[in-house]
Amino acid sequence: MSDKKYDLHDNDLMTATEASLRWGYDSSYVRQMKKKYSNKIPEGEIRLFEKTLVITREGMEALTGRKEPTQCFFVIEEDNWSVKLQKEVATFEEGKEILKEWILNNLEVVNLDQVVLKYIDPAKRKFGLSIIPDKRIYI
Repeated sequence: MSDKKYDLHDNDLMTATEASLRWGYDSSYVRQMKKKYSNKIPEGEIRLFEKTLVITREGMEALTGRKEPTQCFFVIEEDNWSVKLQKEVATFEEGKEILKEWILNNLEVVNLDQVVLKYIDPAKRKFGLSIIPDKRIYI
């Protein structure tokens, strides 16, 4: 059994759904693997609280055999579906700051009264602004 004590705000502790998605799998991955290969997860690294399955980073690494993929974000400016500018940033918050700068650089085609940053694609993977048809700035 693990000797660790966890802070509930710690990213090393997550729901099975969150862990599955963070490692790039379908949301039900951890639950399915726990049923099939429960011996792959060390004791004390996964637990069911009522209906919520919680797993540690160590448990996920044991289950998948790999570390969590590193997240990276890109701030992108597209024009006519071609990438004009692209900058890699470490965090989403850093990306939002650069996004604001780039929007200010496009003031000639942006009505600031109508600027609303939101997801601009159905999959909710691109957060930003559609400026004019075929021109978008997003993270």
